[in-house]
Amino acid sequence: MPPVHQNLDSRAILFPDEKIAWEKDFKEGLIHRHVERAYVITNRRVIALDMAAGRVMVSIPIRDADLVVMDRHTGSTSTGGGTYPGGTSSSIRSSTSKSVGTIIFLTNGVERIKLGGIGDPDGVKNLFNSIKREVLQQEG
Repeated sequence: MPPVHQNLDSRAILFPDEKIAWEKDFKEGLIHRHVERAYVITNRRVIALDMAAGRVMVSIPIRDADLVVMDRHTGSTSTGGGTYPGGTSSSIRSSTSKSVGTIIFLTNGVERIKLGGIGDPDGVKNLFNSIKREVLQQEG
């Protein structure tokens, strides 16, 4: 079931056979956070939504779009601790890392949508390419 945002019902902009495969929301505000913009990959197109104005900013058919990943880097966080009472020692350390990058949707080599700070950008690209392959096979 598609998510519902404050000023825009995403179901109203979807085609009857269209399903959301990936979504990224960008929130504004410190205390009362609200979604300003949302970016969606469906089984038919890539959509940029202005949630506050309740309108579609960009809609690109999947078959006409390409996705590139830029500025890929790995962010990591580490926590640790230790106790050393009377000759006994113990230490606990945990670490997590994740890939972060910028994804850019292009049509005919022209940048249409650019999203920074995306976790697992290669996973998003793989999902996009898989959907695009299916669309081209169905049309083909």
